[in-house]
Amino acid sequence: MTDCAEFVVRPCAADCVCARANLVAIERTDAVAKWDGEPIATIQMAPPPRSRRHAVHEASHATAAHLFGMAIREVCIEWEAYCDTIKTGASLRSNAVMMAAGPAGERWAMNRLTSTEYPADLSDLLIAIKEARIGPCDRCKIAGCAWLSVGFDAEQDAATAAYRDFEREANELVKHPVFMRAVSEMADALMEKGTLTGAEATDIANKHMRFGAMKLND
Repeated sequence: MTDCAEFVVRPCAADCVCARANLVAIERTDAVAKWDGEPIATIQMAPPPRSRRHAVHEASHATAAHLFGMAIREVCIEWEAYCDTIKTGASLRSNAVMMAAGPAGERWAMNRLTSTEYPADLSDLLIAIKEARIGPCDRCKIAGCAWLSVGFDAEQDAATAAYRDFEREANELVKHPVFMRAVSEMADALMEKGTLTGAEATDIANKHMRFGAMKLND
């Protein structure tokens, strides 16, 4: 089959909140494995249709990374959507807000809405992360940053406050017109090409903002 890729199906061993409902995890065989568990099947799949929602989500991650001084390696919306950045030297806060900017930018661009995590869901998430039941989603990574920022010996209220701060900063960031113009142009390019090299994504971001123009200190 042309334009297909090989995927491995594994039992989903993660016990984090984001993975709790999943019975299996599907990953490309040439990718670094995110999930544990012995493969139970190998399948061939054609690429899914490109999604504007995914394009905006990953472009929001990439634009925030550029703004905070994290170099972009690659942005992709085919197969598994991702934004690969170089985080060396970035503050914990910058990393967390960059992670939160993906879902925040998606909600703002697609629906003109901002939102925050439902309190009960956030409580479950923070408990799971403290117990090292972590998955690869944005929410798990933001929660991990929240605990790291306050220390794992801190009360959960402190981690909740840190998570809320990251949400608030991301929600404010994505509402800025210049930020969203960069996101929109990058999303357009992703819809056309599927994958952008770091240089291509950086060229788009540079039209709208200087690399490292905003610094977030811990």
